[in-house]
Amino acid sequence: MKALYKKIIYNFKLHPYRYAFLTGCVYFSVVINWMFTIRTSEIAQGSTAKIVGLSAAIIMLGSFACGFVFFIFIYRRLRIKLASRWSLLLIPAAWVLSEFLRAWFFSIVSLGPTGKIGAYWTYGNLGYIAGLTPFTFIGRLGGVYLLSFLVVLLIVAVIRMKRLKIYSELLIIIVILSVTSFTCWSLYRQADGKTIDAGTFSYKSTQYPDVQSDEGAKLIKGRSIMPLDLVVLPEYSGFFQEDSSSNDATLRTILKKNGLVIHSKKEPQESYNKNMLIFISPDGRVLNKQQKWFTIPSGEYIPYAYQVLLAYGGNEQLLLDFRNQKSVIPGNIREVPYTYDNVSYGALICSGITSPENYRLLVNEGASILTNSASLGSLGIKSSHHTQSQMMARRYAVDNARPFIQSAKDAPAFIYDHNGKLVAKASDDIAYAKVTTNNKKTPYTRLGNWILTVSCFAILGRVIMLLLNDKNKSKLVNNRENKK
Repeated sequence: MKALYKKIIYNFKLHPYRYAFLTGCVYFSVVINWMFTIRTSEIAQGSTAKIVGLSAAIIMLGSFACGFVFFIFIYRRLRIKLASRWSLLLIPAAWVLSEFLRAWFFSIVSLGPTGKIGAYWTYGNLGYIAGLTPFTFIGRLGGVYLLSFLVVLLIVAVIRMKRLKIYSELLIIIVILSVTSFTCWSLYRQADGKTIDAGTFSYKSTQYPDVQSDEGAKLIKGRSIMPLDLVVLPEYSGFFQEDSSSNDATLRTILKKNGLVIHSKKEPQESYNKNMLIFISPDGRVLNKQQKWFTIPSGEYIPYAYQVLLAYGGNEQLLLDFRNQKSVIPGNIREVPYTYDNVSYGALICSGITSPENYRLLVNEGASILTNSASLGSLGIKSSHHTQSQMMARRYAVDNARPFIQSAKDAPAFIYDHNGKLVAKASDDIAYAKVTTNNKKTPYTRLGNWILTVSCFAILGRVIMLLLNDKNKSKLVNNRENKK
């Protein structure tokens, strides 16, 4: 075993980027394993569907794995030595920067007609793992990237302890992190907003392109549910359509007179569709409408890479069919909070949950409660994706100190309070609970991912120092040669 370990280390030093990429592939084959089970029948048929599905998984896996390559590239250029205490800063800094670059890189690879370039894809960030530990509340200082920084910091400290026999260093770090996490929890332990009765739905979807409200209405009938202040419905719920009057009446039975319904509705626009976030009163009056801003590849647009693949294979008609039936044209501006009955709602639809920044901006603009309306079965995504989405939702609740409510077709619905405590969850049912909204803003909400800026300056400082050292060494060598 020891000989095998030495051989792996030797080969890694010999081919660092190759092995970094392979390590990334192994890691993300676990993190995004659900990509290998998505249904692509809505994009293509037969053997073409299999090619598109497999290539989508491979492209996403390969793109994310490049994050490990970015890390090794930065690490080698900085000439970091574990024996130096600077490794406690520089290695975590290199890692969080590589996570950020990885998200940007995937957004470029998956770009399409309505796609956006940015760090919107945070699957696999180590900070989500830290969210399962007592250190989770430190996220209120700097979000998921700060937690990723701390995970790597602890790993480096453990390695230094084993190699250099430095035990006090790790102990000091753990004590500081424990005190910091406790402080972040206690400062926001009590919410200062309004307490509301909230409900959210989970049920199976019908075959595309049908939308329905019957499944949601069936969950209500025969149930004794305390009247709710808020109901969050799944994406394209089918309620409040032209032919849904009886189901709408059923929904009203569980709403207070001044209650609020949040859902989404598809609206045709020429050869595209709009996905509208809608806030509705119990009597069906539309209070506010906002067009979805962030769209996702394959679900709402076909990336340019696949457009070339399908066109080359003579499947131009598939592109036209997808555009007419599934493509969603995004709004020109981001969604903004909507205030109703002294509560400010920060709501997004489906894919908005992939990016922490989307929800941070809503809270920074005044949202006191967060929601998401999703339809997660359209691509056949399995339960591992649902688990990751729930981890992300909990992260946003804790980091911004806001309750988070998720509704979904073909996935669980759940409610977290502002401290990240799961207060309700249901599959094929209605989840409901009392939640208290919050108006206190955390440092993360106000400042965002400041740890990325700190990391960039730390790396830049290291680069400058190395350049100066190299310059001084070069001068010293030249002086010695001149003396000779």
